Amino acid sequence: MRLDWRKLVGLAPAEKSVTETFLDLKQKSFGAAAYAAGRPSKYRRTRTEIDGWTADANFRESQYYQIRAYVRDMDRNDAVVGQLLDRCVDNCVRDGFRLNPQTGDRSLDIEIKDRWEEWSTDADRCDYTGRHTFSRMERLILRSTLLDGDCFALPLVDGSLQLLEADRITSPTNQNTNVILGVELDQRGRPDHYWITKIRQNQRMRVGKYVPLSPDQYDRRPARGLEGEPLVLHVYNPSRISQTRGITAFHAIFDVLGQIEDLNFATLVRAQVSSCIALFIQRQSDFQFGSRTTETAADGTTETTEELSPGLIMRGRPGESVQAFNPNVASNDYIDHVKLMLRLVGVQLGMPLTLTLLDTSNTTFHGYRGELQQARLGFSVTQSWLSQRFHSPVYRWKMREWFPELVQNDPRNVLRHRWEMPGFPYVDPTKDVAADKEQLNHGLSSPRRVVAQRGHDWKQLVRETVEDRSYAIRQAIAEAQAVNSETGELVSWREMLHLSPPSGVSLGASIEMIGVDHDAEMGGDDATP
Repeated sequence: MRLDWRKLVGLAPAEKSVTETFLDLKQKSFGAAAYAAGRPSKYRRTRTEIDGWTADANFRESQYYQIRAYVRDMDRNDAVVGQLLDRCVDNCVRDGFRLNPQTGDRSLDIEIKDRWEEWSTDADRCDYTGRHTFSRMERLILRSTLLDGDCFALPLVDGSLQLLEADRITSPTNQNTNVILGVELDQRGRPDHYWITKIRQNQRMRVGKYVPLSPDQYDRRPARGLEGEPLVLHVYNPSRISQTRGITAFHAIFDVLGQIEDLNFATLVRAQVSSCIALFIQRQSDFQFGSRTTETAADGTTETTEELSPGLIMRGRPGESVQAFNPNVASNDYIDHVKLMLRLVGVQLGMPLTLTLLDTSNTTFHGYRGELQQARLGFSVTQSWLSQRFHSPVYRWKMREWFPELVQNDPRNVLRHRWEMPGFPYVDPTKDVAADKEQLNHGLSSPRRVVAQRGHDWKQLVRETVEDRSYAIRQAIAEAQAVNSETGELVSWREMLHLSPPSGVSLGASIEMIGVDHDAEMGGDDATP
């Protein structure tokens, strides 16, 4: 313990410097070794119910369904939420994912693609309700997952998929501790059964109130079959390891969305009130402008109206004046504040302000390009987990249905496949294509990677290119032969096709003729050229 000699002799201690005082305050506030974030602070909002050692511990059954009811109401009535969801789905799904089987047998790959195309485009065979094609299911699955937190799909024995909204999976009464929001877990923490309500359209969800059903009103469906194949496809994007159910992407900005709605409403009312006022008339005594009409109501009250006509010349008394009313309703502060809050809303879905508002007036081309590239990184991640959670399980299920013997004998190779994600168009085609060429020329990328970035299959593109050019060359050769036979003129098939040489390759002076006797044309073997 350090003693101050001034205290021993009864003298007052010397005043501390500003630096010493600040360090003392900092030491008392944060401590020497502890995390400052774990200590109370007057600069931080007080948070309650922050305990819980698993992600599921933060979910209260009633609150979980209340959150979903709130966000669905926002989707129906908010001008921002619904459009943000649709725009995110448009960027992630676009025209749909494309299947690319990788069995190693080209004939089998073609057959699989043909079967998939036939099944996925037929709503009666693809959807249990007969309303949606597979491409439409993709959009509904992603949108429901972002809005509700998760959704479910059931592979049925008739070969169709049954989509379930999130509120169909709930916990019954007298549940055991292993049932988390309708998902029954085994000892390893893996989903073992799902509790699905038999009532399709139920009235159990109310804001602030949740009434569970009895167990006999549920279908307790196993999560997996005898061979380990999934019988329930649970589509969600967990943010924690221990998270059993998904949560809406808008859960952190409920207050912000409410503030935007209130601010816009208040501004609209202010504008409506202001539009009712045309002039302020300042007068010292009663003075008439224009024509005056007085009406007496049935209760004896009177109402006087003064009307102004175009081109009216008003002559007032000294001190009389007419002042225009010009309220600053939509001020720059209001617009900037709304844009700031919209940025906070859009960031929940990885949407920059330029995509949220579809407005690039306040940004440069390079700024817009940077924002778009960052957003596309998030869209690519969404595409990846969607294919893993939904597309690939559906594909394996259909392969077991279509080729059970092949899957049983060689599942490793037969089930191999790849989903071609929808690519993103060039922002600046001229510069982007030039950049792709530079990467290819310097070995920084490969043709298949460049093509994959545009959402295409490189092998399929090569096959199509070869087939198209082969067909064109055959047709050109046939026509050149016909022309040479009819006219005797020396016509090359390249002249018929106008086929340009590859980049960096120059053609010689010799011309390959089709259907022409070269020796005869040149005067025989001994003829001088």
